[in-house]
Amino acid sequence: MTRPEDVIEHGVDSFSFSAFNRDYLARHEGFSMVVLGSKDAVADRLAWQESGFPTYLPLEFSRMAELPDGTETRVGFVLALTHSPAAPWLGHFVCQHFTPDYYEQPQYLDHANTALSVREVWVAGPGALDLVGHFATFTGLTGRKSRETVHFDTDTGTITLATDLAFQNAFGVVPPHPHGGAHLAGLSIACASLEPLRKCGLVEVGDRLVLPPERAFGTAIAFTA
Repeated sequence: MTRPEDVIEHGVDSFSFSAFNRDYLARHEGFSMVVLGSKDAVADRLAWQESGFPTYLPLEFSRMAELPDGTETRVGFVLALTHSPAAPWLGHFVCQHFTPDYYEQPQYLDHANTALSVREVWVAGPGALDLVGHFATFTGLTGRKSRETVHFDTDTGTITLATDLAFQNAFGVVPPHPHGGAHLAGLSIACASLEPLRKCGLVEVGDRLVLPPERAFGTAIAFTA
């Protein structure tokens, strides 16, 4: 947002992406939000409300888009949002796409770095493991627990709550915002091959190539085969 006067403030029941990210960036750079796919965002919101979660009015958007053969289709989505008072700067929501096939066309999925998908999203920092109950309700999943981590395995990737030590073992660096409470600290990208990335000056940590936070605007990014 280049003009502060264009920021839409939060309402009593409405969430503003521009206001949230303005306030997030006033604290530090980084990875501010994570989104999961949803088959029914309105139903997800209702389930969160029944669990006592704070929620906002759903956000819905649609537009006409042109397909490769020249025909048009209506694409759109509806978002359902919540938050945890224990981690107010950890943005998370779900997105129900009306026409997901439009975004999964082959020409959109072929990348020079052979990236395939987001494999993991890591939450670290003080209180990260205290969010187990919240993320169990948010995802509708039971976490896989170890001494230092809890993993929530979604259909497309894993959300990992981690101690600082577990994060450092995985990424080779401490969580980037130690004074920010539990926060989105890093992510890993699954690739068909790591060879295109080996000349990019990344740091090898176990079987990962890592772009450290100071080179990635406050987020640790790992690439895995």
